[in-house]
Amino acid sequence: MSRVLAAAALTAVAATAARGQDLACGPGRTEVRRLQFEGNRSFSYEDLANAIVTTPSSWTRRTIRLFGTRRCLDRDEFSRDRLRLFVFYRNHGFPDVTVDTAERALGPGVAGILFRVHEGIPTRIDALLIGGLDEIDPATRGRMAKDLPVSIGGRFDKYAVDAARDTLRLRLENTGYPFADVLRSYTTDTVRHVANVELDAVPGPRARIGRIIVQATPRTPTGRPKISDAVVRRISELDSGALYRLRDLGIAQRELYQTQDYQRVNVGILADTTGAPPRRTQLGGTDTTVDIGVRVLEGYMHSARVGVGWGTLDCFRTQAQYTDRDFLGQTDQLQLTALLTKIGLAHPFDFAPGLCSQARQDIYRDTLNYSVSAGIGSRTLFGLHVNPHLTVYSAKRSEFNAFVRSTPIGGLASLTDRVTPTITLTPSYELEYGATYAQAAFFCVVFSLCSQEDQARAQQQRRLAVVSLAAAWDRRRGDPDNPIGGTLATVVFRHASRLIGSDPALEFDKVTADAAWYVPLADVGVVATRVRVGAVFGGSRVPGDNGARFIPPEERLYAGGPTTVRGYPQNGLGPVAYLPNAVTVDTVGGVPYYQPDRAQGQIVIPEGGNSSIVANIEFRLHSPFLPRLLQWTFFDDGGQVWTTTSRGGIQMPVGQLEWTPGVGLRVFSPVGPIRVDVGYDPHSHLRPGPVYYNPPLAGGVAPLFCVTPGTLPGQQEQGANAPACPATYVPAPQTGFFRRLTLNFSIGQAF
Repeated sequence: MSRVLAAAALTAVAATAARGQDLACGPGRTEVRRLQFEGNRSFSYEDLANAIVTTPSSWTRRTIRLFGTRRCLDRDEFSRDRLRLFVFYRNHGFPDVTVDTAERALGPGVAGILFRVHEGIPTRIDALLIGGLDEIDPATRGRMAKDLPVSIGGRFDKYAVDAARDTLRLRLENTGYPFADVLRSYTTDTVRHVANVELDAVPGPRARIGRIIVQATPRTPTGRPKISDAVVRRISELDSGALYRLRDLGIAQRELYQTQDYQRVNVGILADTTGAPPRRTQLGGTDTTVDIGVRVLEGYMHSARVGVGWGTLDCFRTQAQYTDRDFLGQTDQLQLTALLTKIGLAHPFDFAPGLCSQARQDIYRDTLNYSVSAGIGSRTLFGLHVNPHLTVYSAKRSEFNAFVRSTPIGGLASLTDRVTPTITLTPSYELEYGATYAQAAFFCVVFSLCSQEDQARAQQQRRLAVVSLAAAWDRRRGDPDNPIGGTLATVVFRHASRLIGSDPALEFDKVTADAAWYVPLADVGVVATRVRVGAVFGGSRVPGDNGARFIPPEERLYAGGPTTVRGYPQNGLGPVAYLPNAVTVDTVGGVPYYQPDRAQGQIVIPEGGNSSIVANIEFRLHSPFLPRLLQWTFFDDGGQVWTTTSRGGIQMPVGQLEWTPGVGLRVFSPVGPIRVDVGYDPHSHLRPGPVYYNPPLAGGVAPLFCVTPGTLPGQQEQGANAPACPATYVPAPQTGFFRRLTLNFSIGQAF
């Protein structure tokens, strides 16, 4: 029996190499159409399939039969797969396991493979002893042995024992013991099915960081390093005399990489300090010291790039960026950027009116959006571990059917502080001079500013000053553009008032919170969920008795579109007003009387709100073909936006959330996941709202009319004392499946 076990162990060790065997199908070979396991109560199909060499044909080949990868049976490896499963179960704590195999013909040259497993009684850990920690203080000693992969009463799993040994050694290395080792031993009673496990720690001497020696290699062999050793030490955040922790070395390496100044970074104990006994200097009477080597290879200090793209709401766009990573030395970074969007629609680049169908539905489609900025950032400030950044900018941007924000000049100053490896705080101060323009109907329905004089005042160029604080807790695993697990939570608070330099007409408090969870689904994909809530408080009181307060349109909350609720168009969820594409006009008593022409349709004006909720769930599945390139997504998005007066307070009736399911495809590229989503709106009704009409200018005056059906002729013209326009108009319902679909095209995951 011992010879059998030895042979099985050797085949298990060679399993990875055996996977290099030729499973391609040639003449006379049998295709594996089906692979099954029976009796595997403790382990999944994926666990066992990964432990053997025999592999079925690809999913597309098994399902569609026309294309995909065929894999055939290697009979030599098939006979060894039984031994591989035998060793797999023995090492996982099942000493009595038996494995049988069967081959069943499914057609000419096609077979199904079956492995029958009888697991037997597992061996349990009866005693667990952890020794060698007597020299460590009691508080630290308790944390060392907590939540190890093995425990009394648990299954005796040799892989888990090895994982416990590695975990304990890593914890020692993160508590000041760079030369720690952990020995493991165990005894088993095959009759009683119990095992005794012992982990014996050998901590070695506790150490502190001694010298931090920088070894910088310049980009050119004949040149000198651009960045001084002192700056490298400061960015690494390693301090001489600090207790040695392995994770601090990992943080130092990450911080240096994130400067983008280096092509290669390596941080570790220098070779001449790893011997026994450790170095000669004693600190605190007991601790030794180790010298840390920081090896860096400098990259390019100057870079420039130009890009062009297309988006459903931007039409064509172009962006240029220049970066100087050694501006003023000391890793200070200068970045110049320029962005231009709405190319193809907006004057003077309106050369493609037939393209970008969704962007053509924007009221502000002929407004060329731009942004130019110059930013200076540094990795440290006065030696502190905070990253300051200063940006000066000029911009004009429009929000789909909602508003246009024009900012001739603005500035933003921020400090980024990485409190822990997962928690980041960013306070900032922003001051800009600009104006926000919107449709007359927007100001009339949202703020009761219906007269031209009131609206003109609301759209004057004013000074806006905002103090904000952003906090992020990032525990995502894998690529940030496509996490495979973990959580991400962010909270942003914004405050504007005259106390910090804002115009008295621009005062508000705004808070948004966002939390996302990513749960892996074995080898299938990831379940991603997100909840976002927001609320805006305060604001300058507007004339009238409805309790409304003026909140800048760009600070109001909107939902609908590729990053929120994908079954609705951009900003299409929440309170709305309508502008008819055409009206019919009659005269009643010499007064013009307007009626919306329902057959010609209407433009939807999103009002936004002062409270909102968005919830999303996505099933991100690996594509059965080209899994590294493609990803399928099935999602369901829900959300709602409300406007409540100060008298009623902020309200969020969760039961009113509207849900829209959909499907999407991701194509992974160097610029991020290229995303195409199709959302379906199952709601048969459209939201009621008021209808307004702006006739052409006559004598320099453009009055606003309420044309909601049922409004009396003498009450249609809006003004300071006019009655509120009834929000009772409902557009003709959308009929047909395809009319309820919304296409979203963008770069990057929705969350």
